[in-house]
Amino acid sequence: MGKLRFTFEIDYVIRGRNVRINNRDGRTQVAVDGESMTMSRFQADKANLFPDLIFGYYSGTGRRLEKLFDAHQARYYNVINKDGSESDYQAARVARRMFYCRPVHGVFALLSHFAKPGGKGQSSHLLSEKLGITGFHSALALFKEPSWFNHANWKKSRSATLAAPERGRRSYNELAQQAQDIWGARGPAGECARALHEIAFHPLSVTGKVVDDYRDKPKVEAQLACFIRDKATLQKFAASYDNDQEMFAALEAADISDLFREMLVWVTRADNDSGDVSFSDLSDGERQLLMVLGLIRVSRGKEALFLLDEPDTHLNPAWQLTYLELIKEWTEVAADKDRCQIIMTSHNPLTIASLTKQEVRVMQSGEDEALKISEPYTDPRGMGFTATLTQIFGLPTTLDLATQQQIDDRNALARIEQRMA
Repeated sequence: MGKLRFTFEIDYVIRGRNVRINNRDGRTQVAVDGESMTMSRFQADKANLFPDLIFGYYSGTGRRLEKLFDAHQARYYNVINKDGSESDYQAARVARRMFYCRPVHGVFALLSHFAKPGGKGQSSHLLSEKLGITGFHSALALFKEPSWFNHANWKKSRSATLAAPERGRRSYNELAQQAQDIWGARGPAGECARALHEIAFHPLSVTGKVVDDYRDKPKVEAQLACFIRDKATLQKFAASYDNDQEMFAALEAADISDLFREMLVWVTRADNDSGDVSFSDLSDGERQLLMVLGLIRVSRGKEALFLLDEPDTHLNPAWQLTYLELIKEWTEVAADKDRCQIIMTSHNPLTIASLTKQEVRVMQSGEDEALKISEPYTDPRGMGFTATLTQIFGLPTTLDLATQQQIDDRNALARIEQRMA
């Protein structure tokens, strides 16, 4: 464990064991069930003392949280993007405990749910009732030339099959052949892409000019478009996976291997079975909510910890008020609620207003810049969100500044005992 710039103490219960970790004396100390444990012994027993999965999510644009997950994702990527045995891939999936959540995971989770809804029909009911999503219509997997693709090596391996004029430049036919070959992708990522290619309705090799950054010049990119025209086709693709968790893992492997340019999913909604509504047409709040709900579902059966940094930012006020209740309800029907723990930060009084004081910790900087953490003096629940602003968030008023200034001026005048005539 690297040296940290702050002091911490963490107490938690997992699999019936009480764990305490702190660095108050300048070094990391661990105690399990009241007994001190060396770090080496703790690391050796981490399969029992750590969560199986730790999910991180931040609704903003910065990478400060995401960067903490980079090394773990790189290790996973370096295994699943290469030829190997199934035991190697399985070991990599088990070893990957840290998982950073991105919006595309909502797409993959939704596809996995439609293809393999599982035994709990309440999940579909909640999707319909809360979000108006009634079913799957169609999808388009648009693959692109990945950043790791080596054109020279690929051309050398295929030199015997290329026509002579094509050996000196990248012709359209050659780009199309590379796309049909999924650019030589291997491992679970390549298997997933080829499975989608196999079941797709008339897959097309295309080229397009793309600009990933406005400072770059447009480049010609080989692409492969695979259209999934109905639910039966989607289920045919999913048949090679035992459950929705395996299917999600395969789609996500293709994504982190840089194979997807885009995955478009169209859904049917209440009073609209046309399939005109795509995942991208949903609001930011709906997409973000589907991402969190989907990952909760695919984490079932695991000891899972979700670290959510302001996940309610893009939700409308009605959903902000019911966000945590919806998360709780979804966890109960789509996962194992006793194994799924959620810690979230929020500056939103509507979200906090539904909680008891035991569920809330208020974090403040003291005069000495030390961090002070405490429970509210009473339950935010029943307080009302305006009182939550003053009593929990410490705002002096809930009025706008101009109106509050007028009130302050009036009160100041009212306190004057002698007034000039």
